[in-house]
Amino acid sequence: MWQGEYSTNIFKWTAESIQPIIVHSGGTSSGKTYSILEYFITLACLLPGKTFTVVGQDIPNLRVGAYRDAEDIIYSSKFSQWYISQLNKQNKSDRTFLFKTGSVIEFNSYDDPQDAKSGKRDFLFVNEANGISYEVYEELQVRTGTRAIIDFNPTAEFWAHTKLKDRNDVDWFDSTWKDNPFIKDSVRDKILSYEPTKENIERGTADKY
Repeated sequence: MWQGEYSTNIFKWTAESIQPIIVHSGGTSSGKTYSILEYFITLACLLPGKTFTVVGQDIPNLRVGAYRDAEDIIYSSKFSQWYISQLNKQNKSDRTFLFKTGSVIEFNSYDDPQDAKSGKRDFLFVNEANGISYEVYEELQVRTGTRAIIDFNPTAEFWAHTKLKDRNDVDWFDSTWKDNPFIKDSVRDKILSYEPTKENIERGTADKY
């Protein structure tokens, strides 16, 4: 179903990759988080007995970010009817979605590498990985059976660039808002207003730097 007209490039790249580690470096509104969560939810509906772990810097960030996006995908997206039909139970207190396949998507954060040693999973998604230490990621990744995915906004280099870049077992994808065909017109126009064109500089939304 991810080959259809409703898929973003990020979703397709992720689904078609054969590497155990995927890195998504993308700018504002490229659809990174949403697309990766959609990939996880789709797999959870199809694959029996798998554990998907979504990791954030802390629980408050997860609740207003990735967890809220997952709810939107399941209950309000193009494929909501199918996702809801495959959903067995949502536990908001534990931040989990249990599907009829027996697969579960859990949302969690880890205080330190020792904390990250608890639990194993089949699929891992480290959201906004530049806010999480490499030591925590490493403990999580080594306990991941099938695939680990990270995403981040490329504002500065961090451990992904020194530890994962150019490895043979890593697919690295760079994306922008242009890879997201579902971006809202208002968001696209705001991003375009930052381009240092003569008109934008005169308007005051951008400068030559």
